[in-house]
Amino acid sequence: MKKKQSRREFCKNCLLVSLAMFSCGKLSSRENKIPAESDSQEKEKKMKEMIACCGLVCTKCPAYIATQKNDDELRKKTSESWSKMFGAEIKPESINCDGCLSNTHRLFGYCLECKIRKCCQERKLANCAECQDYGCEKLMAFFNQAPEAKAKLEELRRKKS
Repeated sequence: MKKKQSRREFCKNCLLVSLAMFSCGKLSSRENKIPAESDSQEKEKKMKEMIACCGLVCTKCPAYIATQKNDDELRKKTSESWSKMFGAEIKPESINCDGCLSNTHRLFGYCLECKIRKCCQERKLANCAECQDYGCEKLMAFFNQAPEAKAKLEELRRKKS
């Protein structure tokens, strides 16, 4: 029997799914009214791709991009888009993130509390692909919401073997 989610948990999960969908291209920037990057910018991003502990690609997230570029207009557009998407008020000033692997406390919302991220930090791992316990309960539950994160971690595991 599934535990009933609180409104806060539901909103956090919706944000995670949105970030996951955006990072794999299932939500295009046009659909979310967030400006698309040029081909040269996209190539540069791929070279410096930051993979979150869970397998999401931080460097494709609009919160990460807005923070790194210090782009208040992108923060505003992202907050408007995510607010509509989740039916919750997300303020532009909350759109700040240095990515999951960052040691700063400048992370978007749920990331500061993320159990997957905390586990990776405790084990001193870059992401779950490096973990001997790969496929743990926390990670598998997340993969139900973000299958593209699983694909990314499994790609990394294949490359290392």
